[in-house]
Parts: sequence; structure tokens; C-alpha cells
Amino acid sequence: QLGQPNEELDTYQRGLKHAEAFLSDGETTSGVREQVLQLYVNAVGTLEQLGQVDKAVETAQRGLKHAEAFLSDGETTSGVREQVLQLYVNAAMPLS
Repeated sequence: QLGQPNEELDTYQRGLKHAEAFLSDGETTSGVREQVLQLYVNAVGTLEQLGQVDKAVETAQRGLKHAEAFLSDGETTSGVREQVLQLYVNAAMPLS
């Protein structure tokens, strides 16, 4: 059952493991890309909630690498672009 930050984080980490595998396999659909970035956004938020700022920054940086790659590949869907921006917002929060 979700609802507790530690359980949420465990679920996000499992999801990110699958997401990384999908991307390594060459997945390029915008729907998958959007969900990958959403997983990073949520994982960063949960890590911040748990006070794990260093891990939050590291996770955000990994997500931002994917975000930049998606944009470099010519990604134009609004959902992916929205998640890219949200990830930047979340990545900046621990630093402020």
C-alpha cells in the first residue's frame, strides 16, 4: 500500500529501473518518455520529503540527462515538455 514516503520511494525506484531498461532498449514513444520523467519528478519529491537532499539532487540530475536527450531528439509533445520543466523546478528546489 502506498501513502508512506518510504513505500512510495521503493515503488518509484522500481519504476525507474524499468524505465531505464526501456530507454536502454531504444524506447522513443512520447507517452513512455512522459511517464519516465514523471517517475523522476515524483521520486525527487519523495526524496526531498524524506530529507534525502543529496539523493534528490542526484536523481534529478539523472532525470535531467534524459530530459535533455529527449529534447535533443526533437521531442515536441506538450506532456513531455511539461515534465521536463517540472523536473527542472524540482531539481532547483533543494538548492534554494
